[in-house]
Amino acid sequence: MAQDGYMSKENVRKLSALYRDVDDIDLFVGGTLENPHKKALLGPTDLCIIGDQFSRFKLADRFWFENGNEEES
Repeated sequence: MAQDGYMSKENVRKLSALYRDVDDIDLFVGGTLENPHKKALLGPTDLCIIGDQFSRFKLADRFWFENGNEEES
């Protein structure tokens, strides 16, 4: 993880001291410790989750303009 640049080595060290296994790290804790992705405020994990959720909202919204269910005037 640290070699990829997603999280600082210092944060990896802190997490290693607190958790026995990487699977024990809470998603919120790990996500907030990630370095921001490019010009974003969030790291890649949080961006992926939010992007996926927004995509699902759009597909489930029958009134979303891209879904083609617009009433004709």
